[in-house]
Amino acid sequence: MDTKELDMTIKKLLERMVNENHGISTIQKTRSVLNKFYKHCKTKGLTNISIDVIKQFLLIEYNIDFNNHTTNETRSIRPLLILFEFYSTGSYLKSHQRKSEVTIPDDYVDIYAKYNEYINVLNISYKSKERKLWTARKLFNFFIDISINDITQVTCENIYDFVNTLTHIKINTLRTIKTNLRQIFNWLYQENIVSISGNKIYPIIRKNPPTEILSYYTNEEIKKIVDVIDTTTSIGKRDYAIISLLIYYGIRIGDIEHLKFENIDWKNNKVSFIQSKTNNLLILPLINEVKLSLLDYIKNARKQNNHDEEYIFLTTCAPYTKYKTSSMQRKITKYMNDAGIDYSNKHHGPHSLRHSLATNLLNENIPISSISSILGHSNTKTTEIYLTVDEKHLKELSLEVPTYD
Repeated sequence: MDTKELDMTIKKLLERMVNENHGISTIQKTRSVLNKFYKHCKTKGLTNISIDVIKQFLLIEYNIDFNNHTTNETRSIRPLLILFEFYSTGSYLKSHQRKSEVTIPDDYVDIYAKYNEYINVLNISYKSKERKLWTARKLFNFFIDISINDITQVTCENIYDFVNTLTHIKINTLRTIKTNLRQIFNWLYQENIVSISGNKIYPIIRKNPPTEILSYYTNEEIKKIVDVIDTTTSIGKRDYAIISLLIYYGIRIGDIEHLKFENIDWKNNKVSFIQSKTNNLLILPLINEVKLSLLDYIKNARKQNNHDEEYIFLTTCAPYTKYKTSSMQRKITKYMNDAGIDYSNKHHGPHSLRHSLATNLLNENIPISSISSILGHSNTKTTEIYLTVDEKHLKELSLEVPTYD
């Protein structure tokens, strides 16, 4: 960030926080830290603001070690983090969890900044942008660890070595990371920064075949989960409405997060939206179980917000922005624990409820074509993947598979 833009960026950020109903103390603390930071930059005659500038400021003004700070000290660090985020993306996260690689190596700051600009103009979701930038940060830190300070020295083997360090990453996520790496190096190649393209590094990124039986829960177990949700609270009403969409429709959690009021036709009792994964339109009947849970949340628990007013699900505290459904993994685990559901050796997140809907419908002898329509699959073969847990129907499905010489 250029210091010439600092003053205006601070003013716009504070205006945004006021409009989003942040608490008075939060706004005052943010204003105090950023004003001191602005004066620090002016006094030092700084022309460019980087993480190192922030570190120096925090140490001088607050005696805070950026890489080793306490929870209380986070209140002085967060205003600076959201300032950078607001400048780069026009928005900022509700909270910032501590990460192992909070800095960009000095040798890669310029390249990362340019790549950040490139990613932020792409017509993709905010979450996709974050994943791509996370991959870049992780990669650049790896290069420094193996003493590569010049990206033109990078070889295909270096990229493969980087991927091999990600032993804790799930197979599907690893495939996404490889795709991100291919994009990074295609961009670097097009910018004439490196001599190897992403397509050369990863000509083909194979989709791994499913190797395990998918998790599912019975209708009785799902009823127990629903029954333990405290719908007398605002959080409970919101969670109940979200879980209703999961158990009755199997809607992907990302689509629930982006669900807007325009997607609900209350008069004709229909729910319709473009699925983010397939870009296909899905139209579902608005059944009473879902309709009533949505109305209860909207009328009795949902807060008003001028910024994200179009989205149905918002956070329950200021600034009342669009609810990030990534936390539903933890929420569903909590409700399963409260209900006494045994999920050992099983997935127990939002997607497991989608699997459960498909399998339970099949157990009720609903045709696979109908289940495909509910889940928004354009091909019944995709739906069959969700049904690998059901031995009885698997035997029936196997009769339909042709054999080849």
